[in-house]
Amino acid sequence: MAPRKSSPRKLEAPKLNRTLQDLLSRLHRSGEDPVPDGFKTASQWAAEWRISTSTARYHVVRMTAAGMMERKLFRILTANGAAYEIAHYAIQDGR
Repeated sequence: MAPRKSSPRKLEAPKLNRTLQDLLSRLHRSGEDPVPDGFKTASQWAAEWRISTSTARYHVVRMTAAGMMERKLFRILTANGAAYEIAHYAIQDGR
C-alpha cells in the first residue's frame, strides 16, 4: 500500500486566555527576587569556602537536612533574560 500524501499544515500556537496572558506578562516583567543578606547559591558558598561547586552542593544539602542551613528559592535572571528559581542557602543562627 502506498503511503498517503498529506498536505502541509500550518501549525499555529494556541491562543492564551487573556487573563493568563496578562498574568504571565506581569510575572515576566517582575524580574528578579531580592536575595536577603546571608543567602548564597552553592556556587557562591564554594567560592567562599574554596572548594568545588559539587562538594559545596553536597555539604549544603547535608547541612540543610540537619537544620544547620536554610534553603529558599529566588527568581534570578540569566544572561539570556530568562528567569529561573535558584536555590540559595543561609547558615541558621545559633548553630
